[in-house]
Amino acid sequence: MPVAITTEDYDDCLRYLTDACAGMPGLVRSILLNGSMAAGNLRPGISDVLDAMVILEDSAFDDEATYCNMMDRFAAVYGRIAQKGIRCHPFHYYSVSEILTRYPSIHIPQWSDDRFSKLVAGEEIRPLIACDADEIRMIRSTYLAQRQSIQRLAYFSFATDDTIRQNLDYIAKLTRDFWRKAPIFLSFYLGVESSEQMVVQRLASVLPDFPVKTFMEARELTKVIPKLSIDEVRELVRLTLRVADDVDGMVKLEAGPRTAATVTCRLPEQHPIEGFP
Repeated sequence: MPVAITTEDYDDCLRYLTDACAGMPGLVRSILLNGSMAAGNLRPGISDVLDAMVILEDSAFDDEATYCNMMDRFAAVYGRIAQKGIRCHPFHYYSVSEILTRYPSIHIPQWSDDRFSKLVAGEEIRPLIACDADEIRMIRSTYLAQRQSIQRLAYFSFATDDTIRQNLDYIAKLTRDFWRKAPIFLSFYLGVESSEQMVVQRLASVLPDFPVKTFMEARELTKVIPKLSIDEVRELVRLTLRVADDVDGMVKLEAGPRTAATVTCRLPEQHPIEGFP
């Protein structure tokens, strides 16, 4: 009989990581946690693990032997986590310099809100996480390119049944990409946490007619497009185009042009870590 997974199992996974980092004195600046464990909405056996980020001193990358030893330790942590039987993925790691200047911009908002992230050990570095202007430009161009690809769906809103049937895979790709990526890009534009639920709530608060329930249902429908009728596919295409217009309206209304915040690249004062809880 399978053993039930509990919250203690998730706590064990985090402890595996903190114990490993405590065994690398002088190399780890901070350990941060996000996701369901940090937000307090963990669902044992359903939530994955481990949404964590290890911030390493720049010196950790200076010596090949030191770096390889560090990677061996991290791999061992992941091996122990995998044995728990919880759906898991590797945690992230960044150097201090990277996290202060070149962190992916679309994920920065989640680190500025204690509801979605927390410091596990070491120095509180979350307020200093930043990107550069090139990253901002890249994300903006990616958003616009994705928006342009959605316009290709307009053709299928009035195409013949045979044309839709022959292009189901293409329609599925375009719609899946939109429903999966739109909340992430929108959260970046609005400066809110990278949470689909929070972004949808923001859409609903600003756009009274925004179909929250339909949004969530459409997200699931994109996964089974080949099983839908032609009329259902056509309706999903129209809904996708409508929501894309709503997203554009939200960006224009609330965000406008966004620029990278001025970043002081001075490293924060060093605080040695003497072990972890």
